[in-house]
Amino acid sequence: MDFIVTLLAIIGCLWLVNFLYRMNYGRRKFKYMNDLIRRYKKDSTVEAAIDHICNGKPYDTISTDIYKWCMSHSPERDICERHRAKEEDFDKIFMDLCFFCSLTIKGFFIPISAFFFYPTLDYILKNKENLNSRQALNDLCDYFKRQ
Repeated sequence: MDFIVTLLAIIGCLWLVNFLYRMNYGRRKFKYMNDLIRRYKKDSTVEAAIDHICNGKPYDTISTDIYKWCMSHSPERDICERHRAKEEDFDKIFMDLCFFCSLTIKGFFIPISAFFFYPTLDYILKNKENLNSRQALNDLCDYFKRQ
């Protein structure tokens, strides 16, 4: 009987540690995503657009940061490896989403948030060549409306 109680206590402790780890991971992910959104909104002013045209691409750093996040975290990395995604793919997808689907739905800015949810990351990497289609954009919008 003591063995069963001890075993249940160990299982409960492991469950609690796993739960706390996942909560902390989710908190860090949302904080990082919101920091990127704030940085994008700050960089999308008229002055930033002029600087973008004259001196290069300021948004490259945002898509690079998104790529680094995805490659440094296991679930996202697995999805990226399955679709053989490269940093250039992230740049293209990010620019396409900014151009065709620059919407905020329920507090989620789609061009950045789409990279931080497993279903949408899988979807945009699977459909990276036709993200400018109406159906792809409707699917992304529907996903964030359901959140």
